[in-house]
Amino acid sequence: AATVLEDAGVDVAVFTLGDMPLVTSTLLERLVYMVKEGWEAAYTSHKGVRGPPAAFRREVLGLIKKLKGDRGPGALWGKVKATLIEPSNRLETLDVDTPRDFRVVEEVLCRRL
Repeated sequence: AATVLEDAGVDVAVFTLGDMPLVTSTLLERLVYMVKEGWEAAYTSHKGVRGPPAAFRREVLGLIKKLKGDRGPGALWGKVKATLIEPSNRLETLDVDTPRDFRVVEEVLCRRL
């Protein structure tokens, strides 16, 4: 994916997970804004672990494509100029991995109807 984004001339790439359904466009916009303001990367945190959603400057994409394993860009946090963006609501970074997580998301989404 990083090679495709580099080849397409993307200035900022945002990585998020499909099992984080409560991420807002506002959070993603804040991540992109910080990268455009000079950071090489901007990330969020869930239960104290840095990770997605995260945004990366074009120049960092080359480092991402060299990574091995299933941890994604987490190995880069000490190697790039990065900043933490706190979500306005902790549920924005909820990763749905358990039936309990699913029930929380279901409740939140049903309240929005």
